[in-house]
Amino acid sequence: ARTMAFIQHTNVARVYDLWEDDESAWVAMELVPGRSLRDVLAEQGPLPLYEVEVILSQTASALETLHSAGMVHLDVKPANLIQTPDGTIKLIDFGLAQLSAQPQELLHGMAYGSAAYLSPEQASGEEVDTPSDVYSLGCVVYELLTGGTPFEDPFRARSSEEMLQAHLNLQPDRPSEANKSAGIPE
Repeated sequence: ARTMAFIQHTNVARVYDLWEDDESAWVAMELVPGRSLRDVLAEQGPLPLYEVEVILSQTASALETLHSAGMVHLDVKPANLIQTPDGTIKLIDFGLAQLSAQPQELLHGMAYGSAAYLSPEQASGEEVDTPSDVYSLGCVVYELLTGGTPFEDPFRARSSEEMLQAHLNLQPDRPSEANKSAGIPE
């Protein structure tokens, strides 16, 4: 939170204050009006290629700023990307963010994050760095284009562990194959 307080970027939610005591810690952040890309997807389904391009550009710019500060987000997903009424994308939720080039900090002995977007480094306990966020962003783009995550099965029967193994061992269908009606270039 201290590091995040010094990051100023149009596409990154601002951290204004931090309060710590022996029992807890609190962060005061910018209130971002709008709706998450999770909600946008639920309402609209897959997005047109040109709209995904705008979202990708803004999110990559936010991550580049975070990475330049030596941080990794480690929880890039549609629920953590807010689209404001004017179309600006804001990266939020820095609860898992940490310094890059080290193994992910564990909570109760486990790596945390959303299994559908978790990078192979996170899944295997290796050092996390900027490619971890780039991988997760790729999973987000895949979902924005197809309506489903790269390793989502149609019956949603995969457990979190099976999802992690899929990230480590499988190749997803190409977006152009996963959503043939969208006209996504191969």
